[in-house]
Amino acid sequence: MLTALQETIQVLHVDDEPEFADLTATFLERENNHFAVETETKPSRGLERIINRPPDCVVSDYNMPNMDGIEFLEAVRDDYSELPFILFTGKGSEDVASDALRADATDYIQKQSGSERYELLANRIENAVTQYRSQQRLRETREEYAAVFENAQNALILVQVEDNGFRYQQCNPQTIELIGQNKAEIVGSTPCELFGPEDAKKLIGAYRTCVAQREPVAYTVTLDLPTGEVIRECEVAPVSPEGEINQLVVEFRDITEQCHRQREFQQHGSIIDVLSDAVYVLNEDGQFTYVNDEFIELVGYDRKTVLGSTQSLIKDEPTIEQAEQQLRRLLSDDGPETVSSEITVYPREGDPVVCEDHMGVLDEGNQLNGSVGTLRDITDQKENEQELREERTFVKQALNTLTDIFYVASPDGELRRWNDRLRRVSGYTDETITEMNVAEFFSSDDQGQIADAIEDTLTTGKATVEAGLVTTDGEHIPYEFTGARLTDADNNVTGFAGVGRDITDRRRRVNTLRKLHERTQTFITAPDRQAVADHAVETARTVLNHTLNTIWFYDETEKTLCPVAATDEARNLFGELPTYTGGESLSWQAFETGEVRVDNNLQTTPGRYNPDTPVESEILLPLGEHGVMNFGATEPNAFDEFDTYLAHILGDVVHAALVRADREQNLQSQREQLKHQNERLDEFVSVVSHDLQSPLQVANGRLELVQDDCDSEHLDNVARALDRMDALIEDVLTLAREGDRIGEVEPVMFANIVDDCWQTVAAPEAEIMIDDEWTIQADRSRLRQLLENLLRNAVEHGGENVSVKTGKLETGFYLEDDGPGISEGNRDDVFEAGYTTTRQGTGFGLRIVKQVVDAHGWEIVITNSEQGGARFEITGINVIED
Repeated sequence: MLTALQETIQVLHVDDEPEFADLTATFLERENNHFAVETETKPSRGLERIINRPPDCVVSDYNMPNMDGIEFLEAVRDDYSELPFILFTGKGSEDVASDALRADATDYIQKQSGSERYELLANRIENAVTQYRSQQRLRETREEYAAVFENAQNALILVQVEDNGFRYQQCNPQTIELIGQNKAEIVGSTPCELFGPEDAKKLIGAYRTCVAQREPVAYTVTLDLPTGEVIRECEVAPVSPEGEINQLVVEFRDITEQCHRQREFQQHGSIIDVLSDAVYVLNEDGQFTYVNDEFIELVGYDRKTVLGSTQSLIKDEPTIEQAEQQLRRLLSDDGPETVSSEITVYPREGDPVVCEDHMGVLDEGNQLNGSVGTLRDITDQKENEQELREERTFVKQALNTLTDIFYVASPDGELRRWNDRLRRVSGYTDETITEMNVAEFFSSDDQGQIADAIEDTLTTGKATVEAGLVTTDGEHIPYEFTGARLTDADNNVTGFAGVGRDITDRRRRVNTLRKLHERTQTFITAPDRQAVADHAVETARTVLNHTLNTIWFYDETEKTLCPVAATDEARNLFGELPTYTGGESLSWQAFETGEVRVDNNLQTTPGRYNPDTPVESEILLPLGEHGVMNFGATEPNAFDEFDTYLAHILGDVVHAALVRADREQNLQSQREQLKHQNERLDEFVSVVSHDLQSPLQVANGRLELVQDDCDSEHLDNVARALDRMDALIEDVLTLAREGDRIGEVEPVMFANIVDDCWQTVAAPEAEIMIDDEWTIQADRSRLRQLLENLLRNAVEHGGENVSVKTGKLETGFYLEDDGPGISEGNRDDVFEAGYTTTRQGTGFGLRIVKQVVDAHGWEIVITNSEQGGARFEITGINVIED
C-alpha cells in the first residue's frame, strides 16, 4: 500500500526484553525495506522518544515493570490521539484485548513463535500507517481548501442543488461583506429567502443554465439589497462536472462603483461606446492620459508611472503594431466605430494576461485627439475554453469507445451529433450523415414506427423502439433504440438524444430458446430412452449448434457409462467412443457429483480421459441417475454463459424425458401383466360360467325329478345348498366381469330405479319408503347392482318384515333399515370378498357394492339408523337439481 508513497516508516518498539525487541526489529525491517525500527526497554523512555521524534507507529509489549502496555497506551493517547499504537504481547486474553481496544489501541496481536506473526505485525503496521497518513493528508487538504475558500479575494458562496431549487451551503467573509447579512442568515437559505422573489429569479435562471449546460455561466446582476441597489459581476460553475451535478460555486465581485463610473463616462462622447473593465485613454502621441482603477489593478503599476508613458510599458512590439493597425482601420473612411482584438498584456509582476482590447477614437470634428479603449482580462475565459475543449474531446473519445450507437437530433430528426459507431455500422461517411434525417436509416416498413417513437420521446420524455438499421450494403441489422427528450433552461424542447444497441445476439438467443422450447414437445412423445438420447443429440446439434455432442447411459449391472448416441461429427473426430468406468474421466466425475462442469481450456485441466484429446472446450451435463451428456469444441473459450444456460435447460428436459420414458416403460410392462391377468380371468369366468353352472343346472334338474318321486326334508336342504351355490357363482361372475369399471354415465331417476330393484327382492312382507323424486349421474346398470345388493342385504339380515328407507343427501343418498345393524368393529370387514354372517349370504354382495362405489369415484360410509339398523351413506355423487 505504501509503495506509491515511497516513504520511510518510523517504528518505535517498546519491550522490556532487549533481545526480543532487537529480534522483532530485524524481522520487521526484513519484511518491509521502508521500515526503520528503533527500540526502547522502558515506557518512560518511549514517551520521551515520542515527544522528541514522533514515530509513524508505536509497537508495545503488555507486561512491563512500572508501567504496563495499557498504561503506556493511555499516556501516549493524552498527546497523540491518532498515532497508530499496536499492542504486541505474549499475554493473551480477552480481557487484555478488550482493555487495549477500550484504550483506543489501533490493533492487538499476540506473540507466537514463527515468522508468520512478524509478517502479520508488519502488515498491520503498514496498514495502520497508510490510513494514518491518508487521514493527515485529507485533513491538510481540507484545511487548505477551507483557507483558500475563506481568504479568496472575491466573494464565494457554495450552492446546494436540490430537487425543487437551490440552497446556500457555505460562504466566505467577502460574501458576508457584499451581501450585508451575517453568515447565519445566508447559510441554509434559498435565493428567494435571501434576496426576495424578484432578485431570486435573476440568480436562479443563471444557476439552472449552469446545471443544464454543465459548464460555467458568467452573468451580471443588479440586486436591491437593504443597503441599496448594487451591481455584481458573477460566475457560477459546477463543483464537479462529472456525474450528477449537486453543488455549484458562485464567485462574484462588486462592480457597482465601476458601473456608476461608466455612467459618468457616458457624458463624454466616444467613451460611452467602449467602456468596459480596465479603461484607458491615449493622446495622439500614444501616451496614457487616463486610466481607471481596474486598469491599475490589471497592470500592477501605480497611476503615476502609467500616466505619460507609452503602450510599451505593458505591450510588446508586435502588440503595439497590432494596435496601430487597428487605429488605422478606425481612421479609414469606411472604418468601424470600434474594433476589438485579443492581446497579451505584460503586468509589472506575474504572468502575462490575455485580454480583449476594445478601442475607439477620440476626435473633435476632423481633429484626432487620441484613442480610448478598455481591457478585459479573459485569462480565465481562455482557460475555461481550453478546459471545455478538453472536456468535449474527452466526451467525444468516450462516446467513440461505446459499442452502442449514440446520437443527438433536432425535433425534426436532423442529426446534430453522433459517435463513430454510427458511421462504422451504417457505412455512411460523416459528411453524408450530416445531411441525413433519422428516418433515412430505416426501411419504409419501419419508418412509421420510428416517427411514432420520436413523437413519444418528445411528448412523454422517453421511448424505446426496435427496428432494423439499414446499412449502405443493404443489410438490415436489428437494433433497439432508446431516446430521451432534451430541453433548455426554460424547459423548451430542443431535440432528443439516445443510444442504439445491436440486438442481433439477443434475438438469436430468443430464437434459440423458442426453437429449444418447440423441440421439447418432441421429447414428450419419445417412446424409449434411446429415442430420447437420439433426439437430444440432434437437438444439441441443430438448435444449440453444438456439432460435437454425445450421450453416455449408466449401466447399473456393469457399473459403467456406455455411449448410446453421438453426432456424426463426434464419431468422425473420436472414432470408437470409450466406455467409462470409475473415476477415470471428467465425464464420470460430473455424473458422480451431479454438477455441471464447464471447461474452456481443457488442455490445462487435469483428470481428462485422453490427454491428447483434440477438444479444447467442454460442457459436461449430468442427466441424474441416467448418465451424462457432453458438448465439445475444438477451439478454446467456445462456451459462454448463455451456452451454459441453454445446456442446463436441455439437460433438465432430457432428464425429465428419460424419467418419463422409464415410467412409460414400466407402465407398458404393467399393462402387459394386466393384459395377461385379464386373459386368465376371462378363462376363469369361462370355466365358472360353463364348467360350474352346467353341472349345477343338471343337479337342479335331477333334484326336481327326485322330489317328484319322494318327499324328504333332506331334499329341501339339498335345494337350499344348490340355490346358495348358484348365488355364489353369480356374485363371483359379477365381481370378475365388472370389477371396478363403469360404462357410460347418464342421468338416472333415483326413485324409479330403487322401485325397480325392490321388485326383485323376494320379501312380500317387507316394506320400503322412497324419498321424493330426484336425479343423479351414474352408470345405470352398475347402480342397479349396488341397489339390489344393498336391498338384498337388508332383507337377509333384517328379516322378511324389515323396513327400508332411502333419502337424499347433499352430494348423494342413504339407504337404511331397522334390522340388527352392523357393529362398529365389523364395518371395515363387511366389504371384503367372502365375508358373511348368515348361512344364506354369499359374502360377495357388499363387496360388489364397494366396487361400484369405487368405480364411480364415490365414497361409502356405514353408520346406524335411528331405529338401530344399518345405514349406508354414499356421497361424492353428481346430484342434478330439478
